[in-house]
Amino acid sequence: MITSSNQLKAKVRNISKGSNDVARAYIRIFFMERFLERVSHSEYKDQFILKGGMLAASLLGIDMRSTMDIDTTVKALSLTVDDISTDDEITPRAIEYDYRLMFEERTIMLFSYNVETLLAEKLQTVLARNVANTRMRDFFDIYSIYSVSCA
Repeated sequence: MITSSNQLKAKVRNISKGSNDVARAYIRIFFMERFLERVSHSEYKDQFILKGGMLAASLLGIDMRSTMDIDTTVKALSLTVDDISTDDEITPRAIEYDYRLMFEERTIMLFSYNVETLLAEKLQTVLARNVANTRMRDFFDIYSIYSVSCA
């Protein structure tokens, strides 16, 4: 368990092999994981359903897919901000997911989309954007998630 900023910096320095961009990505993911861990222990743990890039990164392995944010669906909470997905239909339902932490040999339990719903949402994004889709990561996610989970 990382208990100090010096431990975190040393670990990141070791695995990033001198690349500042890689180091920043690992630090960002570390802090996003700390947020997810706090959610997993909070009274709101049943209302946050992990989806999107962070779930894809966890399924694929941190070295294969980096992400900039945490995508979630929030259920049974009143929110009005347009950028927040609330009470979207999750077919067939959210699943319990053991999210493996990047720097520690343990997992935290979160609710998440199942693989099929994650793939369906990625496909819907590609189809909705049609020829205007320049997000190669959507195509990468579809191919990689399908390859890892359906092979």
